[in-house]
Amino acid sequence: MAEKSYQEQIAEWRVSRRQEQLKGYAEELRENHQEAVRARDQAVSNNDLDAAAEFDDVVQNIEQEWQQHFPPQPARSPVWDAWVREHKSWSERVGPAGVAAVQAALGYMQRPRPADGIIQNPNTQGMGMSIKKAFSPEGMKILEDLLELHGKERWGVSYCAETDKDLTPNKAVEASFGNRTQASVDKYNAGYQTAWRNKKLSSQGGG
Repeated sequence: MAEKSYQEQIAEWRVSRRQEQLKGYAEELRENHQEAVRARDQAVSNNDLDAAAEFDDVVQNIEQEWQQHFPPQPARSPVWDAWVREHKSWSERVGPAGVAAVQAALGYMQRPRPADGIIQNPNTQGMGMSIKKAFSPEGMKILEDLLELHGKERWGVSYCAETDKDLTPNKAVEASFGNRTQASVDKYNAGYQTAWRNKKLSSQGGG
């Protein structure tokens, strides 16, 4: 395996630092949230509604902060699964930095959009997309655009939608023959499976 470049080492170091920072920040948010909830509930039980309202505002602010930094992930989205399969080689090549870049881009897509639509701080503001939209085909295209435009500068990874996707059998047929009839797809798939089985048998000493 080729030795990692200095830029790749720095990118991985940044990922490690960011992960440690987020881990500590998550714990801090959890503790602050628990304290604010306890204070609010205590104020309610004391019938001190003014104090309860103040503490409830703190609770809501912490919950919004959590959503900005730790956006929810989809529950087995077929579109997301397909995207991951298409980018298996790219993910293996760029390593942890690629995972961090994708997570950062998805977080930006789901963070609240400012009322005036002008994003001044991408670390706290974003595109305001719902989970469903973020993990739709349209969302995956936006994810790719963000990785292409900002991947190297912001997250230390290079990405090109034209060259960094693995070819599926259907796309390989289309690329090779310029069309994609069902017969050609079936023929290619059959040949692909046969070649894969032969390779597996050969590696096991059976061929």
